[in-house]
Amino acid sequence: MSRDKRYQKLLNSKRWKELRAWKLRQTEGYCEICYAEGWRGIDALAVDIHHKVPVESVIDQGETAMARVCYDPNNLMALCVRHHTEIHQSMGKDTKENIQERKAKKRIAFLRRNDPHFNDEQETTNQKD
Repeated sequence: MSRDKRYQKLLNSKRWKELRAWKLRQTEGYCEICYAEGWRGIDALAVDIHHKVPVESVIDQGETAMARVCYDPNNLMALCVRHHTEIHQSMGKDTKENIQERKAKKRIAFLRRNDPHFNDEQETTNQKD
């Protein structure tokens, strides 16, 4: 999960808690993947709500875009711990390369907002060197 304070605020909101509860009711508390595979029982219970399109993917677009992705009911999946972990591992969220890429994107977004002399083309060239 992102450490971005704006994202944390979205996940701590009443709106998110109500949407999360709604999604769990929609799936009768079951992991959507387990259910599709015919599994029922305690191991198939959903405990996590996963964003198919990660909220982190739009962090640099601002709070409105983050809220749109976070609160979109069509962007949610109810998952058990195993399937949620597998999905995030397959996305490679915690690889060294992805962490470095996210840091670079945050740096560029910061420079765009705060440095009137920032040049995207120059930054891209610097990253390749």
